[in-house]
Amino acid sequence: MHNAFPLTRAALLLLAGNVLLAGSVLPARADAPAAALFDLADFGAPEDATSAFPVGTSPAGLIAGPKGTFYGLSQSGGASSGGTVFKVQPYGTAVVPLYAFGSSDGTPSSLTLSAAGTLYGTSENGGPNANGLLFTLAADGAGYQALYAFSATDSSAVNADGVSPTGALLEDAAGTLYGEARYGGANGVGTVYSLHPDGSGFTVLHTFGADLSAGSSAGSSSSPATDGAVPVGGVIQGTGGELYGVTGNGGAADTGTVFTVHSDGTGYTVLHEFPSADANSANTGGAVPAAALTRGTDGLLYGVTASGGAGGLGVVFRLSPDGTGFTVLHEFSGGSDGGSPLAALVKDRSGNLYGTTATGGDSRQGTVFRLAADGSGYAALYSLQNGDGASAALVEGSSGLVYGTTADGGLYSGGELFRVDISHDSVHVLWTHTTGALSLWNYNPAGGSFTQNTYGPYGGWTAVGMADGPDGFSRVLWTNTDGQMSLWSLDNSTGVYAHFEFGPYAGWTAAGVSVGADNTTHILWHRASGQISVWNYDADAGTFSHNEYGPYGSWTAVGMADGPDGFSRVLWTNTDGQMSSWSLDNSTGVYAHFEFGPYAGWTAAGVSVGADNTTHVLWHRASGQISVWNYDMDSGTFSHNEYGPYGGWTAVGMTDGPDGLLRVLWVNTSNQVSLWNLDNSTGVYTDFEFGAYPSWTAGAVSAGF
Repeated sequence: MHNAFPLTRAALLLLAGNVLLAGSVLPARADAPAAALFDLADFGAPEDATSAFPVGTSPAGLIAGPKGTFYGLSQSGGASSGGTVFKVQPYGTAVVPLYAFGSSDGTPSSLTLSAAGTLYGTSENGGPNANGLLFTLAADGAGYQALYAFSATDSSAVNADGVSPTGALLEDAAGTLYGEARYGGANGVGTVYSLHPDGSGFTVLHTFGADLSAGSSAGSSSSPATDGAVPVGGVIQGTGGELYGVTGNGGAADTGTVFTVHSDGTGYTVLHEFPSADANSANTGGAVPAAALTRGTDGLLYGVTASGGAGGLGVVFRLSPDGTGFTVLHEFSGGSDGGSPLAALVKDRSGNLYGTTATGGDSRQGTVFRLAADGSGYAALYSLQNGDGASAALVEGSSGLVYGTTADGGLYSGGELFRVDISHDSVHVLWTHTTGALSLWNYNPAGGSFTQNTYGPYGGWTAVGMADGPDGFSRVLWTNTDGQMSLWSLDNSTGVYAHFEFGPYAGWTAAGVSVGADNTTHILWHRASGQISVWNYDADAGTFSHNEYGPYGSWTAVGMADGPDGFSRVLWTNTDGQMSSWSLDNSTGVYAHFEFGPYAGWTAAGVSVGADNTTHVLWHRASGQISVWNYDMDSGTFSHNEYGPYGGWTAVGMTDGPDGLLRVLWVNTSNQVSLWNLDNSTGVYTDFEFGAYPSWTAGAVSAGF
């Protein structure tokens, strides 16, 4: 780490801009986004059966790890036929098995990644008594250890600690683990427990069914457990450390409860009892919750039931942590909206909720759905098909995109890993004015319409770059005639932004900005000697670390973009017309690179990275022709398409959208702009043209995660 850049910054400011650029077209908002299911990996391939370490089949959900990595479980197959723990990148590279379960391990059912990077998991039927097992292993698959085996039951199916651990373990700030057992315990209908991360200190915090009469059981409506019975999905933690969960049975109508309990086992309280249902499983409030609760960005608790509601096929519900304000947000009909949700909801950074259903949809195999936290805007984004049916919870990746698994279906009928690709309208176009003003468009690529905000003018300052982050904010990079840099974090839906200023730094110029999947902002600086510095910038605190590289003589860094693999792509050109592309881990300063060219008349001008981790390189020539490379950084090979020439037009920017399409920004000598939506795998594009806008110049394009 070098110290050529002393930290100097201005005070944080919050500003807003709302001036409309002449000639703007105000679009109507779409009611619901279109979506596609992008198949990232298929389980059960024939070659897997002959592999020395097969991946397994029937994946059962994912958890998010560092730098976009996912960990997951398969519940069958693998080297010992008992399933596996695996690792996979979000852009669909090979699934890597880390551990193969044997017969004594039981069928793995959930996985948790601790703050220290250790994996913990549950098996509902593992251990010497086949009543459940808690286990741990390192993130590389080494050091598998059984932490706790649930005890044997007597002839009445009761024991002291529980049977069949359900849902993922929860780790609190002190490292203590919390979980639920679906059955067993003193009354045979489940427990809530805690233990230390080394397996010691196992403690039953609550035993369900305290008021069950002798010989009764969960599901017996003549004597329901008023405190709940048969917990499902695991517990979540509130802001005060309290635990929240649901039971599938119990309560006055024996249709389930929502409960809370303190982390030491005191203060157990039933917050909500679900109402009775008719012969068709219908009611007005849902019945039989089937998955863990989710705490929304608003602090409220959200969940699903497998049955109940007007159609008898489940509901999405919400309530406050004190049990008040219970509200049904959506009732499933079993039609195109889906039915019988069995997996927990996941929230995105905007507070929207995503989930899956086991039935309904166009193919009656279930759906992937989304709705706002107030219940509005419900949309079935995708209808699962061909045996896809998803019962495991979705997960939000570090990029803000949503991922999931199906236990069946896929190319080999062994399950699949998928990403939900939503058609976003969050393309942003950066315009600069000769006065130092800036206008930023919110552009709808499907309809070619936009809204925008205008900021400034700011005398002496010029906006030189823009990138969108997974937090939903745009980063706008400014430089001034004194050599200073300013970086905005901008919510362009409201026009509000925060900013910090740095410098000047003699001889250095800020030249590019990108944002990683972990929301780290990277700023590219260069100097005339061919030296560069890349900052790792915390936009919230206004602080940074950095690495410097070079100098490299006649080479100049002309662009930078971040990939979902956690690496930055740095694009270089030299005076001989050659191009070099780096894959840079800026946390360590280590990079790999390939050189290409020269190619007479062509100049490399831009770089972007798709959600599938494909690097795209934009080349142009004076005639108005461009070439776009689909580049594999691992092998250094590429394919490409050429377009044009288009006389008078110059491609000035390119970015990858979360829908898999490239946005290519063009300007001409009359200050007109054209924006392409390009599928570079086929060479097919649509385009819209705008302008001319006197004194304004379009200079950059970005697309939301």
